[in-house]
Amino acid sequence: MTEEEIERFEKVEVQLQGLHEEIGLLSKKKPDGVVNKWKLKFANRVVEKANGLLGERYRPFGGFEGFEAADGPTKKRKVQNEKCKTKEPLRGDI
Repeated sequence: MTEEEIERFEKVEVQLQGLHEEIGLLSKKKPDGVVNKWKLKFANRVVEKANGLLGERYRPFGGFEGFEAADGPTKKRKVQNEKCKTKEPLRGDI
């Protein structure tokens, strides 16, 4: 990876961790609650960046591009957990 790619990876990693923590807190408060559109839009931007960095080789769910408004936080939390797990093999390849 280039220096620029490493910097992008580290930025996305921090964003994913923050998103994971926030969704975790929301899930504990209201397990069946709906995530508002602004947070959903932000989450999708982070997922898009992560997908770009992970590529097909490291992507936990092939074909997953982002969340739809009907998706609940339970799905979102699961996907973020998987993204956090799959970034470690990528880190090992750096």
